[in-house]
Amino acid sequence: MTNFEFIRSLKNVKLVLGNGFDLHCKLHSSYKNYHQKYKQKYDYLIKMIRQYLEESENGYAFFENATLDKEMVAKFNLWDYFFALARMLKIETIDYDWCDIEALMQDSLLGRNDVFLSWPKVFTIYSTKDSVQENSPNEDFIAGIIFCMRDGKDFIDKDEFYEFIFNELRKFEFVFGRFIFNQRKNIERGYYLDGAINERYLKCAGDTLDIICNLENISSIDIFNYDNIGIDKYDKKTNMINGNFNDPIFGIGSIFDYKDPRYRFTKTHRHVCAQMKKMMTQEIIHYENIVVYGHSLGEFDYNYFLSVLDKIDISNPSKNSCFVYVYSIYDETKRNKIEKTVRNRVYKLFDDYTKTRKLRNDLFDSLESQKRILMVELGELGEEYNYKSHFDDKEYEEDDL
Repeated sequence: MTNFEFIRSLKNVKLVLGNGFDLHCKLHSSYKNYHQKYKQKYDYLIKMIRQYLEESENGYAFFENATLDKEMVAKFNLWDYFFALARMLKIETIDYDWCDIEALMQDSLLGRNDVFLSWPKVFTIYSTKDSVQENSPNEDFIAGIIFCMRDGKDFIDKDEFYEFIFNELRKFEFVFGRFIFNQRKNIERGYYLDGAINERYLKCAGDTLDIICNLENISSIDIFNYDNIGIDKYDKKTNMINGNFNDPIFGIGSIFDYKDPRYRFTKTHRHVCAQMKKMMTQEIIHYENIVVYGHSLGEFDYNYFLSVLDKIDISNPSKNSCFVYVYSIYDETKRNKIEKTVRNRVYKLFDDYTKTRKLRNDLFDSLESQKRILMVELGELGEEYNYKSHFDDKEYEEDDL
């Protein structure tokens, strides 16, 4: 039996889709795409930061002396400044997967010494009005931005400080949600057809789903992107893990105790809040197998994957449940590297599962030998969608397709 036949024979499938699904369908929804869209804004912010670093030795003197227009400062979000600062310093992860962006956020909230910005240190500088002792120009700049935004008003405590930062993150998420919305609709090129979803995306999404698995055997679809796939018949089966374009979620790992004011940034907290909103209408769905496409299996989502592995009882030798990871070779010259990365990602997930659940160490090897863990290239499963065969309109440049 071929991989194609085997995967299509799986019953009661939970399909899990990540950002790679959107990118494969030519929906430019990565952080890099977002930054490119707003490049002019970030170039302006980088210029502002450089001006500060060159002209000021103390952030509060800099802002209190009105070197910058406070009204102009307030036009941007605090996390815009955060990512602009990362851009200016050429942080390597800034163009990569969303999990890398979230790792950057997590490290900054932890206040690690090797990160470019520490939010705990920003709080210290803002509270004491002493940036010289800290010797931290980046934190000093951000503290000065907050000083402008709040017109110098102090925070009562750390909880109020992190609530302020969290609310700024919610504003940033809203802007990103609008970006995704615009990508999904026919408005990027200056026209809007009755709210219709991008036709190219719909065609590719439908064809790709049909390649990945037998659509008749799908029990549910869990999507980590910020909008559903736009195919009506799957709407009732779809669960938006990280919210949608109206209420997207950027979160970090479960590294803080619930009493810590930074706990509000964890995906655990944010998913619980999101689930509470839809708990009354959500059905309990049975599934036996998991097929994943386009998800990096980042550590911040381990809680999710460990729970679904529990649900299908993957460690039970008497079960036939399977975990299938589908991937794309987006650059043939990097095939070996991509295949190695894929194997490492799946292995790390199951290694964590083994240690967390205190299972036998050979679980991964055992499941793989039983063909209950399967890593398969999308190209093996069927002919990938050809944009040119469906869209000959010269309005679409080849680079955009």
